[in-house]
Amino acid sequence: MPETALRERRLEALRRQGYLVLCVCSVAVHAAIASGELPQGNWRAALVAVLSAALLPATLSRRVSAHRLDMLVVWCANIGASCFLWDFAARGLTLGARESLTVPLFFVIWFGLLPLKQAAVRGGVLYAALILLVL
Repeated sequence: MPETALRERRLEALRRQGYLVLCVCSVAVHAAIASGELPQGNWRAALVAVLSAALLPATLSRRVSAHRLDMLVVWCANIGASCFLWDFAARGLTLGARESLTVPLFFVIWFGLLPLKQAAVRGGVLYAALILLVL
């Protein structure tokens, strides 16, 4: 097996491991948040936990290509950003640790996996929505 192909396989395996760790952590964190918020009727964290759990089989499957897995992660980030904005507005626009941790994660995913223009559009839309909500 050529050196380049071996390097690409190792990189793909490393990416899959990273996605697996991110998904498991996301499920754990959002399930913990949901356990406190579900009794009050806020189910958004539970939705994000379910979305993260739904990615787990794809991260473990070799039938899902690395490119397709990247796009699934991007779509989950898009959905997660929408849920984040919805939750942010529903909680009365309070800024806290959740926002400080969540927003940069969307940017890391978008700018790490998408072409620059597509990532910049998503980031610009997210910031514009946050500005509109706050104002």
